[in-house]
Amino acid sequence: MIFSFDKTSVTLKHEKETLKIEAVGENGLRVRSTQNRAFSGEAHAITEASAKEAEISENEKGVTIRNGKVSCFISRAGYLEFSREGKLILKEYSRCFNGANRHSRCLNIPAREYNCLGGDEYSVMVLPDHPTPICRRTHTHEPVPFLI
Repeated sequence: MIFSFDKTSVTLKHEKETLKIEAVGENGLRVRSTQNRAFSGEAHAITEASAKEAEISENEKGVTIRNGKVSCFISRAGYLEFSREGKLILKEYSRCFNGANRHSRCLNIPAREYNCLGGDEYSVMVLPDHPTPICRRTHTHEPVPFLI
């Protein structure tokens, strides 16, 4: 994993994936991911301008980018954890054979799955194996959420 930084963003490169987290507006973070050589220049749904500066820190466990009240921790294994005012609000889940997390490695469930649509177009699926609300700290019987 290779991390790089500038005043308003953190970029992580690993194998075929490039992941970029950018500070946007007063309290926003934009997360982009691609398997292409570069990101498109499209803003897509982003209407706010990039922040002028973000707080970025690095330690032995990973990198944190903070913009206003929100922050994102990127572990050395590439997993993301989002917090607002220091309280965890979203944690990326993954099981993989490389032993990078404490979960069972019997199933190989990547945190992000790419499907090539042809050319430079991909769909990215974020799919947990079950809902586990942070406030409950346990599994629930609700339908499995997903994002494409």
